[in-house]
Amino acid sequence: MQDGEPFEIITDQSQRWFYVNEPLQVSLKEEGVQITSYFMKPISKVSVWALIPELETEVMILELETVDALSQKLYRDVFNDPKKQFKTRDGDMISISTPVSEADIKFSVESEDSLFKKITSLEPHWKVTFGNYSGVTGER
Repeated sequence: MQDGEPFEIITDQSQRWFYVNEPLQVSLKEEGVQITSYFMKPISKVSVWALIPELETEVMILELETVDALSQKLYRDVFNDPKKQFKTRDGDMISISTPVSEADIKFSVESEDSLFKKITSLEPHWKVTFGNYSGVTGER
């Protein structure tokens, strides 16, 4: 959610939704890797892993000191440099030479942050969406 973001985007369930125990989303966009946080507080020491079928192992694609609360950020050129090295779960370093598509990749997120651990350990898997329940349209 951004300041000045149109109400129509905030309430668009195809763009703004999350599961109560998965409030940190990672997705592959044409321009890069997008991280969306629905946490109400910043989350520290976040590692983003990607499972790419051709590699048969997960690689760490991002290591972030902090992810801001209620934020969305695009990390460009994560996969565009064929010389870039990624750490595997085994600690090896590899490069990714094949194109990566959103259909193939599976992301996982880890953090030692206590709020992250508490929320992601919740059993309910309820989907949260934002709606225009008042019937009023326009920016809020």
